[in-house]
Order: sequence, then structure tokens, then C-alpha cells
Amino acid sequence: MSTLYHETLQASVDAILSEGFRDGDPEPLIDNRRGVWFRDRDIRTRSDRILLAIETDISEVELTSFERDRRGAKDFREFFMPAARLQGRLPRVVERAVRSGAPAPEPDHAAV
Repeated sequence: MSTLYHETLQASVDAILSEGFRDGDPEPLIDNRRGVWFRDRDIRTRSDRILLAIETDISEVELTSFERDRRGAKDFREFFMPAARLQGRLPRVVERAVRSGAPAPEPDHAAV
């Protein structure tokens, strides 16, 4: 079992938490395929985003097939996969958005 992390806007959180992930718009950098971006680490790149975590049974071999080259960046791995691959699994909130000037919240590392 591994954990993947997804960064999203507050407006999308309720739907994701209740219905699961849905494929986004076609991604021009990936042959216009539809899917969802995930990382292997619980880092947030934008303070106005919410960080979600999802437990998955995806093998390392299969996970590697979804991995995207980050052109030399080594601090985390990034994956683009169809939402259907995570069907039946609901994420949990790891970090809430940070309001301007507010301290960053402590991550919620509780199990799903």
C-alpha cells in the first residue's frame, strides 16, 4: 500500500472527498490525455491549495508507468493517471489552504 498526494483548489475538495477523483481537462503536455496529477510526497507548491492524500494498492511497476519526467527535479516524483484507476478510494485532507499572513496548518497524518 502506498500513499499519493494531490493538490487542489478549495472549490473542488467537497466533490473529491465525497465522490472521489475525476479526470481533468485534456493535458496538452501528455498527448491531450485526461487524468489526475499526484505526487509521492506530502508537499504543497501553492499556499492557496488543499493537499489531499489517498491510499492505493498500485504496484511500483504500474506506478512507474504513470510517472512523468520532471526534467532534473529530484525532490519528489509526479504521476498522471486516469481517475478510474483509483475508483472506490476516497482521499483525506492532509493540509488546508493557508490564508495570507496565517501560519501554515499542521499536517493531518491520520490513517484513512
